[in-house]
Amino acid sequence: MDYRGIFTPLAQPHGPWRGQSFPGAKQPQTPPTPAILRAHIFFDGQNLFRAVKSRLGYTYPNYDPVALSHFVCSRLNLRCDGIHFYTTLSLYHVSKGV
Repeated sequence: MDYRGIFTPLAQPHGPWRGQSFPGAKQPQTPPTPAILRAHIFFDGQNLFRAVKSRLGYTYPNYDPVALSHFVCSRLNLRCDGIHFYTTLSLYHVSKGV
């Protein structure tokens, strides 16, 4: 048996062409783009508030996630199928019991 094609973990080929090659194998077909592109929008409430606070100086959350989602989807011709808003407490507040 010829073992020259077997690589040890440290001798594995590196770079973009490092995978296996199967000549004559058919490439899988890319599915067609759907007629209606859908989007689910996710908001991190704390991150959004802190970004707006540092950029614009607001001291209270005055954003509208629903309006922002519909604006972005309309600009990109997407159907908005879901708006997800979540927020967390920072580790400072959790550890201090604030």
